[in-house]
Amino acid sequence: MKKICVTLLLSAITVVSVLAQDKSNSGDLSFTYVDLGLSVLWADCNLGAAAPSEYGNYYAWGETEPKAFYSWENYHNYEPPRDEPLEEYDELLQELRQIGGDRGRNRGRNYEPLKLQPANDAATVLLGAEWHMPTIDDYNELYANCDYDTVTVNGVIGLRYTSRIAGYEDRSIFIPYGGYMDGTEITGEYLAFWTWTSESDTYSWDGDSSATYVSTSNTVNPSFFYLDEELRVGIGTKPSLAGNHRYIGLNIRPVRRYDSDTLTSFELSTANLGLDYGEIVKVNAVSRPSGRQIENGNIQWGTSSDQVAVCKDGKVTAIGVGTCVITAEYNGQKAQMTVNVTMPELIPVDLGLNVKWASANMGASSPRKAGAYIAWGDTSPKAGLYLRDDYKTVWTEKLEPENDAVMVRIGGGWRMPDADDLWELKNKCTWQSIDTKDSCGYIITSNVPGYEGRSIFLPAVGYKTDREGRVGMNQMSYGSYKTITYNTSVADVSLGSPFKWEGCPIRPVLDTGEGKKAGPDPVKPLNHDAMVDLGLSVLWADCNVGADSPEECGARFAWGETAEKTYYTKDNYKLNGKYNSWEDRNKLDAAHDAAHVNWGGEWRMPTKEEYAELFKNCEWADTTINGVEGFLFTSKVPGYTSNSIFLPFTNGGIYKADRGLYLTSDAAFRYENSCAVFTISKFKSGTNDEIDLGLENYEDWGCPNSEIHIPSRNRYEGGWVRAVCPK
Repeated sequence: MKKICVTLLLSAITVVSVLAQDKSNSGDLSFTYVDLGLSVLWADCNLGAAAPSEYGNYYAWGETEPKAFYSWENYHNYEPPRDEPLEEYDELLQELRQIGGDRGRNRGRNYEPLKLQPANDAATVLLGAEWHMPTIDDYNELYANCDYDTVTVNGVIGLRYTSRIAGYEDRSIFIPYGGYMDGTEITGEYLAFWTWTSESDTYSWDGDSSATYVSTSNTVNPSFFYLDEELRVGIGTKPSLAGNHRYIGLNIRPVRRYDSDTLTSFELSTANLGLDYGEIVKVNAVSRPSGRQIENGNIQWGTSSDQVAVCKDGKVTAIGVGTCVITAEYNGQKAQMTVNVTMPELIPVDLGLNVKWASANMGASSPRKAGAYIAWGDTSPKAGLYLRDDYKTVWTEKLEPENDAVMVRIGGGWRMPDADDLWELKNKCTWQSIDTKDSCGYIITSNVPGYEGRSIFLPAVGYKTDREGRVGMNQMSYGSYKTITYNTSVADVSLGSPFKWEGCPIRPVLDTGEGKKAGPDPVKPLNHDAMVDLGLSVLWADCNVGADSPEECGARFAWGETAEKTYYTKDNYKLNGKYNSWEDRNKLDAAHDAAHVNWGGEWRMPTKEEYAELFKNCEWADTTINGVEGFLFTSKVPGYTSNSIFLPFTNGGIYKADRGLYLTSDAAFRYENSCAVFTISKFKSGTNDEIDLGLENYEDWGCPNSEIHIPSRNRYEGGWVRAVCPK
């Protein structure tokens, strides 16, 4: 792989363009466009520019002429025609404001954002009817089907988009970092570009609202990273969608519709296509003599083997390994291409664990690629949507070998990971979150002696569902990797939770049969005098059960269990059915009390009333001890004001911990199979005086999203324990 560097200097940029016949109305400038194999043709320079490296003119959103000063006072503030009656519109607007505020989108609705009319589209007005400002979908399509990197052209820094469409890989466009204008000055020149779309990001047309634009930045304050195939981290860039005030002056990169064409013949954009297993590649059918793209909805696609590859709406999906012929038929004309699908070799990485982890996902040729998306229990990816109705239902909670996609497709000791494998990966490795050029993910580095520094990269590349949706520029910030066991919570390793029928990538493991499953160590015994007297009805421990110091998290327990586990599910919970009758639905017995069983003596788990007493009689503050964040509770009781205890945040898992989950000995009052959990969080929405602790027999003693409250939680998920004992 060619390593991308933001300091790369190029004296020129290769742009394959075709001269457009339209002339600009603002001079003798003739606009050229670049065919990237997408649904629209992209101009090779900004509106008002004579070359790709020029910034061009700046326009307020909806205005068609540049100006010297940009402010609300001189903004035209027009209002396009509304399709709905005014009364209905006002009711809708009021509803949206109640849900999301004046400027927020109503994400729960499927309404389209408001769009510019042709008379207020600067590209249409200045270049002619075939040109227009890009829509949000146009930019999303550009993002999803192009690679991008920061380069310098004729001394001007900017972002280059290079097509990944088969047959168009040598074509690109360049958008210079021209900043934006607010008032009379250009802000952000050389640092970023801001270009308008033709759509508003709100449903309100009042003056104090925003329109959607696309931006990216270079690496003055780098926050985005990429990983190459050798797991080397570098600095890169990532475009993003956002909203801004409409009066601000931004650049515009026009797009053009395809010209109409008299068909004499047509062909596919490539005659031979090589794919990795599970890979999806878009191909285009182009008409002759013009070479314009034909709308895929008008093409009948076929395949010689639906066990190798299929094509739907121009997207070829590699279903299996082998060779087949994809055919296309349009207006009596036929075209075809040969598709060869191979399975990339899995490279084992020895992290010193009981299994070796593959360096990349199943079907992926590099660590940062997604590979094949497969429904749980299926052994092949699907073309198009992952629908519940066409799912081959797997009723078991653990896959048999014939339903393990890795064992079926690869074999040789490779399989899907199980919960113990994932627990070990989490607890014996360091997880570093990064944001790559194409997706987010984690660098996972071994902490096992003798294996330090060995790593794998796990990309967060989303999952496929039954909804088409848009490919959002910021969408790939999560991922989901299923184990052999369905719906497993593994020590807070959580990258998503799709349904069985939804498609997920798979990271295989190599089981040599030599390893022995490693579970948690026994809970550490209490080895010091842990009692702290806060002047309350009980003495509090100075650390969690299973910890040696106040800042250690200690052991995690399912409610009513007294030992740690590698994973926590309903199926492996030992107290199913207990403490659920009205007569017994109160507090844990001593035999099921993790504090009493592990520490002995008179130690036990606190009640929710004792946590309420701690809260009401202590000053509390977000504090960090030895790099661990948590809450310090300092007694307000006269004579004890120098005494305090520290409760660390516990729920970090592979993420940074931002709250603590502490079990009480109380079963939940209203819900079966749940328990009351003392929760501390640094997200502030109230004060001591605003939190009501006077509601008897009610789990939520505080306010949701406040600093301290006691909600209910599934018993099998568990939490951590801070013990108490009587005076």
